[in-house]
Amino acid sequence: MSWIKDWAIEEKTMKTILIAYATKTGTTEETAREIASTLEERGFQVEVKPMAQVASLDGWDGVVIGAPVNGMDWLPEAASFVASRKSGLAGTRVAVFFVSYLYFGGRTMWRKAIEKKLAMAAATAGASASVVLGGRLPGPLPGFARILFGKPKDAPLDARDHGVTREWAASLAALFA
Repeated sequence: MSWIKDWAIEEKTMKTILIAYATKTGTTEETAREIASTLEERGFQVEVKPMAQVASLDGWDGVVIGAPVNGMDWLPEAASFVASRKSGLAGTRVAVFFVSYLYFGGRTMWRKAIEKKLAMAAATAGASASVVLGGRLPGPLPGFARILFGKPKDAPLDARDHGVTREWAASLAALFA
């Protein structure tokens, strides 16, 4: 019977992490679930929810917030989520991730714009960790967009690097410990 007691004690001390995300094409949800899986492997209890379904931030030991970059800015839903829950984020360990296809292999000016927006979002959320992770396009960019963003015609439509995602997620274990 001692294993039951050990399990109950372990269950009470397990850190709980919320991963709240917004997505347009499903890529950010996939990334959020990959982060969750990595944290669960490290002993965290993780819940992944669309931002619209997060009623409260009470009771979480840590919060990860993720959304795609659209129009060189964070999805407006994510910005509203952070702004409306600033008091709930205060005193909580927070991490922020952007998902962007254009950040990888695009023009330097676009990367710098995305980095600036990430820094602003992280500061607003009170995040101790932030990252831009690769995204995926549902179809090829039109010719004018490829030229504007500096993406070659034969660029792969999937810029995700699962190793980088898992590595960043693993680094969050220290933040949330």
